[in-house]
Amino acid sequence: MKKKAILLPFMILLVLVLCVPAGAYAKGSDKATVSDEEKTSGKDKTTDEEKVIEEAKSSSRETVSEEVKASSEEKVSEETKTASEETVAEEEKTSGDEKANDGENPGEEKAPAEVEVSGEMKISNIEFEADEESEGRDFRVSWEITGITEEVYVRIDLVTSAPSVSGTELSGMKSGTSGNRVVSIPDGVASGYYKFMVSATTMSGMYIAQCDDKAFFYNSPNGEKELEGVLAGRSKDTAYAVWDDDCPAMLYMYDAGTLDLIGQITTADKPAQLDIPAGYTDIVIGIASVKGEVPGCFEPYELPLDGIDVLADPVNVEDVTNEREISIVPNAGAGSFRLFKNHKECLPSGNTYTVSLDEGMNELLAFTGSEGGYTTVTRKTIELDTVPPVISLEGTGNIIQTDQPYVYIQGMADQDALVTCDNTAVGMVGNCFSIRKEAAYGTNTVKLRASDKAGNTTICTVEITRSFWSGNNGWLIPIAAAFLFGIAAEIYLLFFRQKKEKKDETIN
Repeated sequence: MKKKAILLPFMILLVLVLCVPAGAYAKGSDKATVSDEEKTSGKDKTTDEEKVIEEAKSSSRETVSEEVKASSEEKVSEETKTASEETVAEEEKTSGDEKANDGENPGEEKAPAEVEVSGEMKISNIEFEADEESEGRDFRVSWEITGITEEVYVRIDLVTSAPSVSGTELSGMKSGTSGNRVVSIPDGVASGYYKFMVSATTMSGMYIAQCDDKAFFYNSPNGEKELEGVLAGRSKDTAYAVWDDDCPAMLYMYDAGTLDLIGQITTADKPAQLDIPAGYTDIVIGIASVKGEVPGCFEPYELPLDGIDVLADPVNVEDVTNEREISIVPNAGAGSFRLFKNHKECLPSGNTYTVSLDEGMNELLAFTGSEGGYTTVTRKTIELDTVPPVISLEGTGNIIQTDQPYVYIQGMADQDALVTCDNTAVGMVGNCFSIRKEAAYGTNTVKLRASDKAGNTTICTVEITRSFWSGNNGWLIPIAAAFLFGIAAEIYLLFFRQKKEKKDETIN
């Protein structure tokens, strides 16, 4: 037991000695193995990373290529879709323009029929009803849209003609294929005839507009009161209106068939006048005050072409005169009569109008009322010309000395003047004349007269003196002188002979 106890430390020491080198070797071997494994693993790791990177690059390329390809296809698809929509819109616009212009004849009465777009979408059954409690300012407007199922944006405008590109917007809303809306006329809208225009725009960009075929008359509550003493009339081509108030006025003109506005003018001149556009016959006019911010109320006057009263010309005077005053007596059949000269009214004395004319052009307007209640306006332009025509002579003027049996009188006169020589008409070349006039021996008097259309006259007197002892008779002068000398000598000799005889008698 004691020996075992002594050997035990030596055995432990021996084990330690034997184990330590083996552990160190094992440790070194493990390190080498780990190092080799790390190298191999590193290489494998590098290879794997390179593979991953290559795969990522390849995947990225494929992804980018796919995205570019998809983006390109989407862009091409989007551009194709946009171009297709633009083409469709352009075709719709062209189709709409062609339909709008097809068979169009200015001045011809026509009801605005249903307007179609692309042969599908259209607005119809536009109706309105006034709200009596609103004093004619509120209206309920209804409509129907066919040929479309999608939601549309609807706008209601107040317009003066159909079709119209502009108006006063009253309301705008999203709507289905049918609807109705209460709209109010704004305060600044003037009196006159109006229509409701309904327009619709789809989400895909289609647009259509349609006016109601019925017009209504609106008298603005914010406008001035009606003008006093209004008289409206027309000739074949022009409409006229006069009023008593001292203020400018607005003259409106509507087509009697459609009640579309076809003309208007603001003026302070009386009478106001507005030419009727070509192609229109029957018209409606109104005259309103414009002294306020909103033109005033007015009463419409119907003026059909066949309502013109064909009477004799009430202004029965010449177009050109030299009389400063003229007298005009209305026709016996005229129901009423008012006369204006250069936009100023002429007042009668009894049944006669005495008109003082101004030098130059004078415009006379005669308003003649007939039994049918229509007023015919006769327009006459009269020229007052008190200036006599000018006549002038060339060369020697109005005193001519000659030894010839005839002379030429040359000169100029106003081109529109009538020239006579001793009451015989003279031919003119432009404003020049040349007259051959016979000349007797001695003094000859010739009268030239120039007269214009107004009756003004200018007289020019020409004196022609023809001498006997000149020209072809000159050879007689020495003979006459010798003859006279002989007579004088004979008288002289006779005188001295008589004197000598008397002297001789005295001496004897």
